Amino acid sequence: MKTTNPCEMRPKTKRTFKSNLNVLFLSLLMITFIGSINSQDIITFKNGGYLNAKVTEISDTDIKCKTSDDPNATRVIKKTEILAINYQNGVREVFLTIDEPNNTPSPATTKSEDDTDFAKIKPKSFGGPRIGATVITDGTISSKLKEGGKRPLITQFGWQFEKRLFTLSNGLSGVFEFIPLIGGVEQNLFQLSASALVGVRGIGKKQRFEVAIGPNLSKTGMGVVIAAGANFSKENVNFPITLAYVPTVGNKDMFTGKTYYTGHRISLLVGFNYRKK
Repeated sequence: MKTTNPCEMRPKTKRTFKSNLNVLFLSLLMITFIGSINSQDIITFKNGGYLNAKVTEISDTDIKCKTSDDPNATRVIKKTEILAINYQNGVREVFLTIDEPNNTPSPATTKSEDDTDFAKIKPKSFGGPRIGATVITDGTISSKLKEGGKRPLITQFGWQFEKRLFTLSNGLSGVFEFIPLIGGVEQNLFQLSASALVGVRGIGKKQRFEVAIGPNLSKTGMGVVIAAGANFSKENVNFPITLAYVPTVGNKDMFTGKTYYTGHRISLLVGFNYRKK
């Protein structure tokens, strides 16, 4: 007669339920662990290593983060050691190299010393004192001077102020110049004039020119001045020479209807300017 073991008839529901609980607990633990990994930022170093951490602050020189090894401690890492950071939201930030020398020669360093005068980094100004003389052709100005026993050739003393507007890679620059002058002091005159010019200038072994144009204001009224010049340098001193021309201006007499002309004004100005190396 076949006998039945009571142990074999006992239901296995309790053991199976415990096993399922263990599997479920381990699965939840694994999901939590994976989620904690994915919620961290990945810091990649320039030496090839990486670090899982949570970035809390980024300054100009370093970053602060917390690691899973010691969540209460804050670790400070220099930006110079970091190549990139992959944030948990999928954003990747690449850090440019700072405080490292750039050995690639730039166009400014390969040019001659004169060509660097108009470098964009440190503009040089050629402003400074100006002296010269002005010749006045026949017209109302020269007639008035002759009536007072003066000559239509007067000296000029003044100063040139200038501002760089732009600089191209070939050294060509745009400049704004303001030049006030006092004329005729040698003849006991005090003839004030001022010119505001906009022009272009080149400097270097093959570029030593300047051309400009702008309004001129003097005792006789408004006019336009056209100027052209060149610069000659010796060591650290520049010697600019400028030839300026103010065309004659016609004024109509209201009573006679006759037009009177002021006369042409031709000026030659020279100056000097010291520049640091």
